Amino acid sequence: KSWGGQTFSTTRDTLLAYPTSPYVKRLLNQHVDGDDDYQITGALLDAQGRIFIDRNPKLFEQVLEYLRSNFDAEQLTEQEKERLKKEALYYQLDGLIDLLRPPSTGYDERALSPDDQNLRQEANEIRAMLLAKSISAADADNILVD
Repeated sequence: KSWGGQTFSTTRDTLLAYPTSPYVKRLLNQHVDGDDDYQITGALLDAQGRIFIDRNPKLFEQVLEYLRSNFDAEQLTEQEKERLKKEALYYQLDGLIDLLRPPSTGYDERALSPDDQNLRQEANEIRAMLLAKSISAADADNILVD
């Protein structure tokens, strides 16, 4: 397979590792099985019969790592995660999209009043300070009580 001028070799099974991607299913059905019922924008066969997709090969390499179950999203910066999430949206890989989303805090902070937001911020600062120090429970109570 050729992505953005760089050739990648993989198996059909790897590309279908997460079979919920309609994009990948249609792509493989069209080009591998000869089913011309689908037309995929940006994809065609090159002179050697390989699938060509005009996308960023560095990002596809990460997509391929994900499909091979060898992917660690924690190593990426937030900017890299955002770029990769856009690729995952293009390929319709819902599992990768979910993996790249920031963890949920369980609520939308924008729903809190400004006073509640300040109170939560103060509590988080105190929590961080207490975690950084090795103190007794009694000392912690003294810090929390004015």
